[in-house]
Amino acid sequence: MTDSSWRWTEGRIALPHGQTYAVVVVADAEISLAVLRAVERLVNAGATVWLQVAPERSPSHADGRDADREIREIGLRLGAGHAPGLYAIGKGRSLVGADRSGVESIGAGMPARRFFAGLHAAAMDRLGVPAAFAYRPGNPADRLFFRQRRAEGAEIYFVANAGRDPVRAECTFRVAGKRPERWDPVTGRIAPLADFAIDGPATVLPLALAAHESVFVVFREPAAGAPTPPPREPATEIERHTVGGPWRLVFDPARDGLESFEIPTDRLFRWDLSSDERVRAFSGTASYRAPLEWRSVARNPASRLWLDLGASPSLFELTGAGRGTYEIREDAYDALCAEVLVNGRSAGVRWCAPYRIDVTGLLQPGSNELEIRVTNTWHNWRRAHQFTAGNHPWEKNGLRLPPAPAGLLGPITLTAVSETRFEGKH
Repeated sequence: MTDSSWRWTEGRIALPHGQTYAVVVVADAEISLAVLRAVERLVNAGATVWLQVAPERSPSHADGRDADREIREIGLRLGAGHAPGLYAIGKGRSLVGADRSGVESIGAGMPARRFFAGLHAAAMDRLGVPAAFAYRPGNPADRLFFRQRRAEGAEIYFVANAGRDPVRAECTFRVAGKRPERWDPVTGRIAPLADFAIDGPATVLPLALAAHESVFVVFREPAAGAPTPPPREPATEIERHTVGGPWRLVFDPARDGLESFEIPTDRLFRWDLSSDERVRAFSGTASYRAPLEWRSVARNPASRLWLDLGASPSLFELTGAGRGTYEIREDAYDALCAEVLVNGRSAGVRWCAPYRIDVTGLLQPGSNELEIRVTNTWHNWRRAHQFTAGNHPWEKNGLRLPPAPAGLLGPITLTAVSETRFEGKH
């Protein structure tokens, strides 16, 4: 971004795409000269800067030989030489210093995320800036992540559960006077939320997310005068059935010229741990087929039938990379990609958690045919055949990795639930 692309307007820092911010943060000693000049111009006009560290140098020689000197001079004018505290600079303010004592980590190994607990909350409280998003989980160990933006008059929040356990939390959004909607990023369904309260400049509502689930919470319409959606009662389980096979498992390799093969099995298993070399080396789509008897109790029109595929194998999460030893952690991101068909009709594809799919209207009382098509990456075939498409070192290093977890793991369950249903829009 250039010096002229940032504007100070209506008490906010505005970027060309329309997003606005209350505070600009300098979090690294390395910063481009043009950006730091823009920061100084904004602060002199009335903006607030948070100098977590003193700016010292440019990341590029393109800024010229005197860039580092000018960067340090601007930093001093912005308060970098002061003791930690809040200072008036021009028409604006500068918050100097950051408390990084509360170090915490999520995960382990190379993908571990390191953050400083309370760092931003304490600074924003000092500046009088309310949190864009806050949450109070039922389990203190649960973590939610979010992103927020504004577009066409709507406040848009993306909220994600990065853990393998469900999360229930009371969430506070820095929006007032607008009705919240829940947008499902997988199905595209939009449903208004009835259970919310406006508390001063914020909106408070309960949010439940399954393992690895994410949602958009969008505020578009005014809360006053908007029709109130019917309250949604908690789903009540009526009946549950475990789909245990036996399974006809047909492997269809992705590469031309390779023959498909079939194996019968009474259990679900990871392909990469199979004693059959053909299965361990397989890359493509495998079809699980099994008869399914459904003797359902009488249900009202609001009841739904959900097929849950159970646990997912994990993508690689490696430690020790480059030192000849590798460890695959089972709490990495989901790798399962599956299409569900009932009586030859597709119920849809699931490529991320939660791995459950609505089969209402496809499943008939009595005998049914269930098919689940699971597709994996081509890593296991490449590894088994030592195949590379080019000469890049990354391709060759990949051949030394262990087989990637794949397959349908289950348990697979079919559940009938009675719930108050709201017909959302797509």
